[in-house]
Amino acid sequence: HKITTGGGNTVVGYEALFSQTAQYNDTAIGYHALHTATNAGYQRVAVGAYASERLTGSTYTTTVGQEAGRYNTGSNNTFMGWQSGVGNVTMQDLRGGTYNTAVGDLALSNIQGGNHCVAVGQGALTTNVSGNYLTAVGKNALYAAVTDNLTAVGYQALKAVGAGTDATAVGYNSLSHADNQTANGNTALGYNCFPNLTSAVASDGCVAVGRQAGNTHSTAVQSVWIGK
Repeated sequence: HKITTGGGNTVVGYEALFSQTAQYNDTAIGYHALHTATNAGYQRVAVGAYASERLTGSTYTTTVGQEAGRYNTGSNNTFMGWQSGVGNVTMQDLRGGTYNTAVGDLALSNIQGGNHCVAVGQGALTTNVSGNYLTAVGKNALYAAVTDNLTAVGYQALKAVGAGTDATAVGYNSLSHADNQTANGNTALGYNCFPNLTSAVASDGCVAVGRQAGNTHSTAVQSVWIGK
């Protein structure tokens, strides 16, 4: 590293925190961790090879895991897990996004500008590029989400939602095939609730509550199912 003034820094690893000359309270542990971080940012933690490698002047970030947050340049983000919050690996271009939290391998891995998102679980919110106010808890929850205002809790909940908005799914496999690009405002609460919503017809404003509620339907508009 090149730090000549400052204090409170911890640097372990080849070319970790390499670009700074005067900095306070940064922690970089691992090969190329915080490699391009500049003096404009502060209070950053990166643990793992390539963790936050391309971060520049951002602040209050924590990345733990190989390539966690590697191409992300936003502030106030927390990424924990292999390639969580890594950004665009193929193009290797730098993108932002703020106030995001991702825990799990590949969680929020394609983020390039979304804000206020929470992804907990392997593959949660993997496809999200710039969607905002998204919450995904569970493996592959909201895997294909690309829009705003979605909540999914449970394994594969809202996995294939695509461009639908304002939906809530709680429970294993709930709304898991909701791939209608115009389906909005659906709510599913329970195991395997309304799992077969497809893109054949716009299916908006539906509510399914209870184990396997609505599981025999693939299209519906403003319908309610309660119980199996």
